[in-house]
Amino acid sequence: MRLCLLVLGCVIAASAWPVDQLTVRDHGINGWFVPQREGGLRWIGKAEAERQLEYYEAQEALEGRLSTNTVNFYLYTLQNPSTGQQIKATQASINGSFFNPKNPTRITIHGWNSNYRMG
Repeated sequence: MRLCLLVLGCVIAASAWPVDQLTVRDHGINGWFVPQREGGLRWIGKAEAERQLEYYEAQEALEGRLSTNTVNFYLYTLQNPSTGQQIKATQASINGSFFNPKNPTRITIHGWNSNYRMG
C-alpha cells in the first residue's frame, strides 16, 4: 500500500513538473523564433503570427490608396538596361520582373532630393 501511494505521489509530482517551453515550441510548425532588432530571438505562436499577417496584408491592400512607404524599387537588367522596371516586395511583382536570383544584385541609393532618373 505504501509503495502504491509512493508511486502515485511520484506520478502526480511528475505531471505537475514544469515542461521546458522549448520542447513544445516547434519552429515552423506551431510558431516561429523571430530575430529581434536588439538581438536574440522572440517566440511568436501561430495564432499571433496569423494576426500579424492579416494586419500586414490589410496594410498592403491600403497601399494603392495611401502609401506609407515612399521608397520605390526599380530593377535594371540586361533585358532592360535603360528603363527601370518598378518592383514591389511581393512575390507576384518579383516573379513578373526580369529578376534572376542567380545574378549578382547591386543596390544604388540616390541622395536626398535626387531620384532614380538622375545619373
